[in-house]
Amino acid sequence: MNVVKKPDYAEDLQQLTEDQRNALVISIASVGHVLSRYGDFVWDFAPYIHIRGTSRYGRKIDFPSLKFRDGSCLSDSQHYPLLAGVKAFLYVRLTVISQSGKPLRESTIITLWLKSLRPLLRWMVDAGHRCFADLSPEACLAYVRHCRESTSWEHTIGGRKNFPLSSASLLHRFVCLEDLWTFSNHLPDHLTQPPWPDQSAGSLAGFSRRGDRD
Repeated sequence: MNVVKKPDYAEDLQQLTEDQRNALVISIASVGHVLSRYGDFVWDFAPYIHIRGTSRYGRKIDFPSLKFRDGSCLSDSQHYPLLAGVKAFLYVRLTVISQSGKPLRESTIITLWLKSLRPLLRWMVDAGHRCFADLSPEACLAYVRHCRESTSWEHTIGGRKNFPLSSASLLHRFVCLEDLWTFSNHLPDHLTQPPWPDQSAGSLAGFSRRGDRD
């Protein structure tokens, strides 16, 4: 059985030039060759995800697959600042130890992309925000209101029409904004203030301090 090798991750993205970042290895195939690099439009994590029933799509991050209302996609030149910010955030979450004592697994990085970042990026483009640093506390609370008014039908496989997002789905989305502040020391583009003073992602999603629904 082939041993799957992990890349040697960079310790500090902010110390690297753009060319050095783009050359960073993201994944390595079981036979040993580089499968994807930081600068690629697709990050393929297939060698590291072995969850039964996971589709090929569910093992990779396809940045150009994110389409916006105006017909553009994330990889188009006008969205370069957003794409750069998203890649840096995902890389940091993959490599930097969090409060839980470890970085995120590759499968969780895919979930972060699908359930948290894609909805946020769609809203940002519609609202005219070009990078994460644009997101003031007022903008973050506007996103909260948008999510509360959204339904699971929108851009969701198997979503039920006219059903509001669950508290768990809202939590996924709101924690992402908190992490853009929590990991700001590691990110070139990040929130410049906490997203919502005196509140938390859990309370905004409808959970009490004990983790129960209010």
